[in-house]
Amino acid sequence: MKLIDFSNDLVWQQLRQSMGATDDGAFDLYDPLRHLSHQELRQLASSGIALAASQLLVLKDRTLALKNRRIWLLREDGNGAGQWHVAACDQVNQWRHSNQLVRVSTVTAMPPLKDGEAPKICMACLAEVGYQGIDSRRIRRVDFAEQVSREFRLEAFFREFPQQWGE
Repeated sequence: MKLIDFSNDLVWQQLRQSMGATDDGAFDLYDPLRHLSHQELRQLASSGIALAASQLLVLKDRTLALKNRRIWLLREDGNGAGQWHVAACDQVNQWRHSNQLVRVSTVTAMPPLKDGEAPKICMACLAEVGYQGIDSRRIRRVDFAEQVSREFRLEAFFREFPQQWGE
């Protein structure tokens, strides 16, 4: 059986262009298992989403993602203290394997913890991804770690590691 070649058909080409497909067979497919819904995106951009850490993906660059979006996570201890995590450090991996509840978000302004204190970024996460040349040896220097923690901004981190990936 011979199939009809539509590649030279003007109507077919106009339809393809109106759909935004640059090539034959090129299109975007929404998969709810792989792509965040509009509601999930709104939640991530506002209050965040509480979920089991086992649902998180670890990307090749060791950053964390929920479906198709890089995220950061927070898990507060019982005293209201906590750290923001952006990569698969040992602590995050432990939470992932024990299915701990965490809060994830994409908001780039770090909200304060319950007691009004500013949260700290996990230095092991920054070393895990080599953010701005940080490695496990350099974070052992207390003065260096404190300076990096004070100056860290999620906006700058997500410029280097864009929130959307692999689409």
